[in-house]
Amino acid sequence: MASLFFKGVRLSRTQGTRFSQVRFASTTAAVAEKSGQVTKGVQNLATKIAALRKPILYNAAVVRELVKEVWKREDLSPPSLAQIEEARSYLQKTLHWKHIKSLSLYDYARIGVRSAEVAGFFFIGEVIGRRSLIGYNV
Repeated sequence: MASLFFKGVRLSRTQGTRFSQVRFASTTAAVAEKSGQVTKGVQNLATKIAALRKPILYNAAVVRELVKEVWKREDLSPPSLAQIEEARSYLQKTLHWKHIKSLSLYDYARIGVRSAEVAGFFFIGEVIGRRSLIGYNV
């Protein structure tokens, strides 16, 4: 008679229903344990967010008041439709779309290589200026 071994319990084939019940019970227990861990993690996250709520709201209020002061003192206002139209027409005049459309693939590749070169020199200069490869010394 063939028998099955599961967690140190010897079950024969005639006891197959008990074997599946033991297996189902152990799986259910594992799932319940994992879901309990997830629930605890979510509760911890919720308490951390609740603890940070007051400082976040305070800092948002400070930033809002600061923006109001700057807006008043600098006499700022959103651009009018005439100003937006003027900027759009100026941009169209300065960009020569015919010239851009007539460039060859070689010209685009050359522009890309030059751009990468300029960006590389910029980043190398940043590293030299910081005297560190990562971040600023604060």
